[in-house]
Amino acid sequence: MSIDVQVRAHPLLGQADHTTVPAGLTVAGIVARVSTMRHAEVVLLRDGHAWPVRREYHDKVRPAPGTTVIVQPRVGATAVFGMAVTWLAGATALTTTGATLVVAGVAIAVSVAGLLLTRSFLSADADPNQRAADRENPTIRGLQNIYPSMGTPVPMVLGRHRMAAVKTATGYTELDDQTVYRVERMTFGVGPVLIDDLKIGTTEIAKFKDVQLQFRNVDRTETLARIPALANMDVDWLDDDDPMTLYSRDIFEDPESAKLDHNVRVTRTTPANTTAATVRFYFAGLVGIDDDNVKQPRYRQIGIYYRPASGGDWVTVSEHWYKGETTSVLRFGKYINFPEPGEWDVSVIRLSEDDDDVRVQDDSYLEALQSRQPGTLPSPSGVAEVTLRIKATDQINGALDPLNAIVWQMAPFWNGSAFTAPTPIRHPADIFVHLLRSDIRRRPVADAKIDLDGIRAWRLAWPDWRCDMVVTSDIQLGDLCRQVLATGLAMPIHKAGKWGVLTDRSAEPAVQIFSPRNTADMQATWTPSPEVHGLRLMLTSEKAGWDTDEIIVYANGYSAGNATIVETIEFPGLALGRYESIERIARLGYYHLAQLKLRTTQVSFTTELDHLVCTRGDPVIFTTPLLRNQVGMGRVSAVTFSGDDIATLTLDDTLPGVPDGYEAHVVLRGSAGALQYVTAIKAGRGFTVTAGSGVAMDGGAFDANLVARGDLATVYEAETEPAKWLVKDIAPDFGERARITLAEATEVPLGDLNRPLPTYDPRVLLINEARGITGGFEYANGVLSVVVRWQALDYGQETMWRVTLENGAGAAVGTWTGADRIAKFPVQAVVADTFTAEISARLPNGTWGPIKSVGISTASFFAPPATVAGFAVQVAAGQIHLSWRSGETNVEYYQVRYTPATTGATWASAVPMVPVLRATRTSVPARNGTYLVKAVTATGQESATANSVVVTSAASLPNAIETLALAPDFDGDLDPGLAVVSGDLIFAADNDILALDDILLEDNILTSYRTANTGIYTADDVIDLGAVDTAQISAEIEALAYYDDFDILLIDDITQTPDLLGAADGEWSLTAQVSTTDDDPTGSPTWSDWSDIVVGDYRARAFRFRLVFESLDPQVLVAVSECDFIVDMPDRVEKGANVSAPSGGVTVTFQTPFRAVPSIVVDGQGLPTGARSIRSAVTASSFHQKFVDSGGSDISATFDWQAIGYGQQ
Repeated sequence: MSIDVQVRAHPLLGQADHTTVPAGLTVAGIVARVSTMRHAEVVLLRDGHAWPVRREYHDKVRPAPGTTVIVQPRVGATAVFGMAVTWLAGATALTTTGATLVVAGVAIAVSVAGLLLTRSFLSADADPNQRAADRENPTIRGLQNIYPSMGTPVPMVLGRHRMAAVKTATGYTELDDQTVYRVERMTFGVGPVLIDDLKIGTTEIAKFKDVQLQFRNVDRTETLARIPALANMDVDWLDDDDPMTLYSRDIFEDPESAKLDHNVRVTRTTPANTTAATVRFYFAGLVGIDDDNVKQPRYRQIGIYYRPASGGDWVTVSEHWYKGETTSVLRFGKYINFPEPGEWDVSVIRLSEDDDDVRVQDDSYLEALQSRQPGTLPSPSGVAEVTLRIKATDQINGALDPLNAIVWQMAPFWNGSAFTAPTPIRHPADIFVHLLRSDIRRRPVADAKIDLDGIRAWRLAWPDWRCDMVVTSDIQLGDLCRQVLATGLAMPIHKAGKWGVLTDRSAEPAVQIFSPRNTADMQATWTPSPEVHGLRLMLTSEKAGWDTDEIIVYANGYSAGNATIVETIEFPGLALGRYESIERIARLGYYHLAQLKLRTTQVSFTTELDHLVCTRGDPVIFTTPLLRNQVGMGRVSAVTFSGDDIATLTLDDTLPGVPDGYEAHVVLRGSAGALQYVTAIKAGRGFTVTAGSGVAMDGGAFDANLVARGDLATVYEAETEPAKWLVKDIAPDFGERARITLAEATEVPLGDLNRPLPTYDPRVLLINEARGITGGFEYANGVLSVVVRWQALDYGQETMWRVTLENGAGAAVGTWTGADRIAKFPVQAVVADTFTAEISARLPNGTWGPIKSVGISTASFFAPPATVAGFAVQVAAGQIHLSWRSGETNVEYYQVRYTPATTGATWASAVPMVPVLRATRTSVPARNGTYLVKAVTATGQESATANSVVVTSAASLPNAIETLALAPDFDGDLDPGLAVVSGDLIFAADNDILALDDILLEDNILTSYRTANTGIYTADDVIDLGAVDTAQISAEIEALAYYDDFDILLIDDITQTPDLLGAADGEWSLTAQVSTTDDDPTGSPTWSDWSDIVVGDYRARAFRFRLVFESLDPQVLVAVSECDFIVDMPDRVEKGANVSAPSGGVTVTFQTPFRAVPSIVVDGQGLPTGARSIRSAVTASSFHQKFVDSGGSDISATFDWQAIGYGQQ
């Protein structure tokens, strides 16, 4: 037994294929045998009854013999298009799973929604719930870079839209010393894309320092064209196959904290295959409180070490001193790069002693060990990703503000002959084609199955349509296509086996006539037009900071002043760019407003499939006496001609209700489907046609020869035309019939708007005002400039600013305009002044907005800086750590000087250690003496008084290989005004000063004789190292200055005399200078230029020295009583291990001879009890080592040795 099956490949094809299948098969089995349709609709026919079979029952229903099974495609349904890429899920891993992609439908918030949806066949389905859900996406201002839940689809930018990047992996921090870095990995959705206006919060990315970026599937050329500043930043541009290496694959953090005690090793072990780690530790405050209840800095030393987890020697990473002057937590980190992947022990030791003083806060803790393993996280194909590494210290307060950008979809588009390379697209036609062809579908549509030229023709005819949205929620892709095309008053259609676009074709000629002669079961629905004065269109506006805004279009006769009923419609994808006209939005609004007013009637009927000529969207004529201006209808039973015209027409219906002499329009449909009409007068059973009245309804020429007996004729009132309808739907009906649904055609003149454009002011006002205004000054290259800075809440808007500056007299200094938020004005640098700056922003109408002002004084620029405060010293590990508090804003740098004197030290007699220091701390080799510091302004003015600290606890200088002591002889060249008197080098006049018995008792010796303000003493002797080497130079000078009329014998009480013998620091100076050579100084050396001595390293063979005296007051004498120049060298170590010493010993020769005999340590291994080590013949180049037993006899042994000295020969 068998089952009869009819297979119809298309619902509009009248011909069905007949076949049979064995009885007993399920519906699913029958469909599988006879068709390859994925979404087949099945109807069972038996005894004149029909039963549609729902899809979920296809594998359960078995038709009985005698049943006819009809298999046909489901009409009106859109296939489910699945995403080929899905959400990047998981905390630290990316996975790929199946998902679907959707977007919200048009949502109408009032009761008029149903009317609009039924009357406008170009409207998309409404789903307010989905639209509300879609609004919670990364496109709305105020949201953060969210980390989505599992299964959330990858966002997709369609067109152009601002969005906050969506996190694809958990962000983490890196700590390098006290500098914190934040690393994030995010996506801008399905790629490729271009990025414009990349920001963190509201600040452009280029404004931040120490930023690294990696972009994947982001077009480099297009992005750089819009953000040129990225070309000067650390950016990697990656292709689809490239891994994102900036984000580590696995970050394993051991968060177990532990207190760090003095000399107690705290050890943590990394996971296997670890290549790097960061040790994070902190002080729970690091400060001391002195007797005056003032905070004082404290220094603590932390050691960090590592070794293989299997054991071995510890490798030192650092033994750094950390400084604090706060009760707050101080966090530090140290990055370790291991030699190879493996499992490693990492230990932390507090090297500084614990301080039990209740006034000291210095407890330290190991916070965590952050381990890194090699490799990168997977990157799904076709996803646009960004990895950001940014310095958080001093740039980010709290959480990272959202990383956001204007993202522009890129895709190929059809140019008429081929698809281009990916390019920015916004037109709904291009987006629709891309959705059909894209890999986001499980089965992309082949180009041959897309009406590419037809879609392109629509784009060329209406080039201004735009679709801009970010898709983030789940929906069928078919619905998404409808949403995209609705922004251009179109919708998708599958016609003649190809996907295309359906537009409102009301203005086109009808393609078919339906009448009671070829239809049945007609139903009509009429709904009165609602009382609507205007439509409020909800859209996303760039002018409103990419937030939701509205534009209202009003019906004729209504405006904002008298409209009381304004309904709301909401379109996904409807967005207004910053510089775009609202005309496109107005067209959409006026179109839908017209549908509410004009489309009041909808009809449906059935017709034979064989009679169908039209397809969905076609304009047709539907005639029935129940509607409008129809008089009657019939078929032509006779026709006569007069030349090229029709003379008479006779119908098979006598139209008894139409009197003779009645003038009418007779519409004729020929056998070929051509529609024409003539004007005629009723005469008996027929009509007399008016000569020359024939009109072809398709706009062509009238052809009487197309009219013949049997043609359908419809009679209308004269001077009227038959009403046109649009085919809204074609659905299968029982048997060989289809049900047609029609909507009234309303010819809305989209090409000629002919309506006033609505006004639009962004609901979110973006009229910028300057906020946080600060004024100051800067000095560079000899120019003093007044600097004005400010902030603004611009939500991404580019604003022009105007700044005017007036001086204290009210005179204009200048005007600045620009988009930056900093203005600079060069001003005179002679005397202090008070300026007034006024700032305003340009409004959208081109005028300037409210003025904000700020006063700026340059008085502090011309004042000498105050004495440096908070000068403190810490001696540790051969170093002296100096620190002080920051000075005024006009301080350009600090200068630190040193003198070995512990009493009576002066600024002028001290040697510069750090001539220019743009910081508030420094470390120098430890030496006893006095350390002094002054602040220096941009104009070179120093603090009037130096602050000083005295150090007496430093160890003596190591390796002082040579000291050049110049006193008391001071042999060398003396400029005029310099003389050696009683062992002192005096800067005075070149007179008979040498004959004075007591220079201090002579009255006014310089008043008449001193002729020079500057004098130079150059020493004869030099220091020769014998070879070019690295050495440190320091000078120990004792000097004072006094007035030449000072008479110590006239003082009654010397203890009551302040500044005994001392002249003011600012009245004199003494500078020690050095010159070096790499040549033998006894030959013909080439010496370097003279330079001020700075305590530090020099590399040379020989050194010569001089002193430069300067006195700014002719009454001031400068005397130097001691002057030593010291050269020392760093330690040099040579060592050996497992050296064999035979009986009688062995001579160990150093690889390079030391400059002097080094100290030697020997460690014998496995020596017998009582054995002794005997070392002899120790020189700068070798030593002899042997071992003897307890009886004094030579023995053989193995030993380790280490020699510590300095320099080389």
